[in-house]
Amino acid sequence: MDESSAIIGTAIIVALSGLWYIGVFDKIEFQEGEDSFLGPAKFFYKNHSGPYSQSGKHFEDIDKFLASRALQHFKKAGIYYDDPKTTTTRPTRYAAGFLVNLEEGKGGQEEQIVGKMDDILKEFQVMTIDKTRTISSTFPMRAGSLSFALSAMKTYPAFLNKGYKMMCGSVEVYACEKIETHFPLEKFERFIPVNEQQ
Repeated sequence: MDESSAIIGTAIIVALSGLWYIGVFDKIEFQEGEDSFLGPAKFFYKNHSGPYSQSGKHFEDIDKFLASRALQHFKKAGIYYDDPKTTTTRPTRYAAGFLVNLEEGKGGQEEQIVGKMDDILKEFQVMTIDKTRTISSTFPMRAGSLSFALSAMKTYPAFLNKGYKMMCGSVEVYACEKIETHFPLEKFERFIPVNEQQ
């Protein structure tokens, strides 16, 4: 093997290793039952419309908001209401925000925001998410905004290929090391736009 072939071979190995690391070759697995649920939580959010690919700037603003109030450990989340493949007569709609876990008890996240509620409510709307059974999957968060795109590109087709049906919006929860995608199995009215709720 000459030197140029060795360099090319090494480059290919490095490239494949990088793709493997960020999850390109990961198989999407789904969970159901007692181990797959959302909530109970409060979701502080802002509504947006437009391509989902442009949602990143809104989550960057949320990062800054949380960090400036020592709440950077709270998980960010998005509710994605529309299927971009079938929504052609108007922009797709979504809500971007962060979750407050209601199960942590004394000293938990709900107590941590008590003195900051006025400030938070100036910026965000709020909804309560009761404990909700879901079908869920996870994807590694290792490449910043690229991980968001890869997760969506792999998760939603896999969900449909399994024969599942979306009954309402999907919920993506962004933790430090993973993206959780939840497809609710109940309480559908909580995961559609407020102006369409009965």
